[in-house]
Amino acid sequence: MRFPRGPGYVSVGFRPSPEAKERPTLSVGSRVLVAARGGSDRGVSLTDDSGTSIVATVPDGTEVEVLAWRPRRGGDTRYLVAPRGGPEGWLGASCLRPRPVAIPPKRVEPTPASKPAAPPAASARPRRAPARASVAAKRTRR
Repeated sequence: MRFPRGPGYVSVGFRPSPEAKERPTLSVGSRVLVAARGGSDRGVSLTDDSGTSIVATVPDGTEVEVLAWRPRRGGDTRYLVAPRGGPEGWLGASCLRPRPVAIPPKRVEPTPASKPAAPPAASARPRRAPARASVAAKRTRR
């Protein structure tokens, strides 16, 4: 039996590159860092929608916001990004990396004393003063 080919059909020979599986998916609205390929000092070129014209060059390590993304079959997913105060343009997923997550410091609780305080010994307890007789009781005794 043959199945119809629809929009979600993937041919048997198509396999994504191993690098694509290792890269995280970046969500729209997230802030990420630009990663120049091979540690290039020149930075990364932002391109227009078609990928043919360079809009701007962004230095390595610059924080950008993801505005949109476009998957490419058999190629690198492209992201529309915008640096703060700069023009927006398209970059490949290999040119972006997620920001490192800041781990909050651990809260340290004070430790209780190792031994609970022992109750005072019977001989160490203060003695009660003898009860005083009231003035009226003293008068009746006389």
